Amino acid sequence: LTSSAFAEDLKPWPQKFQARPAKVIAVEALKGVAHAYETANFRLHSDNPIKEPQLTKFATVIESVPQLIRTLPLDLWAPPAEAKPRIVLCRDAQTYHRQGAPVGTTGYYSGRRQCVFIRADVFLNPPPSQPTRLQPKPNEDLLVHELTHLVMHGLLWRTSPWLYEGLAEYMSAAHIGGGAYNFSRIDAAIRDHIRLRHPPNANHQITCASLDYFLPMTGKQWI
Repeated sequence: LTSSAFAEDLKPWPQKFQARPAKVIAVEALKGVAHAYETANFRLHSDNPIKEPQLTKFATVIESVPQLIRTLPLDLWAPPAEAKPRIVLCRDAQTYHRQGAPVGTTGYYSGRRQCVFIRADVFLNPPPSQPTRLQPKPNEDLLVHELTHLVMHGLLWRTSPWLYEGLAEYMSAAHIGGGAYNFSRIDAAIRDHIRLRHPPNANHQITCASLDYFLPMTGKQWI
């Protein structure tokens, strides 16, 4: 192929993406699992029941990831071989860390177990960041990040952490809520994403580590 023919064959990177509303059903739970649900691509295990409309909103966000990944001009779709990989919602920190999730995290992708663990007490009922009567919103971007890892599962062993962590944060930064993504202002979105998670110092600056620090890292060093 000539370069022009190759370029014509590539799908364009989307400017915006809106996930379709997801369908989710309660299914029979396995031994040791309190509650189980299924969406088109995932099986959810939860210590506590999830009520509507929270369940539908949750399902739409998680299903937005495979819907989006399949539209991209990069071949990133490589989920675990099992039909529907698991997303495990742990009721509290003790249950979450018992599953092997690192301290200091609220979401964790386990390549060995081929599933994602989420602290439900933080995600479904997040504590307010400041005194307010408004109910704080769940950190849906956390789901997007961890599920990007999950649907790229078969590729991760061949790539470096800077790439797969970078892609997961890129998708997370582009996510504007409810399974909708905006790539048209990605530079500003990434800056906002960083500001939200890393408060500036006294001089209103945020210091980022150099690429020389990140590029040689192994997966274990990254965690």
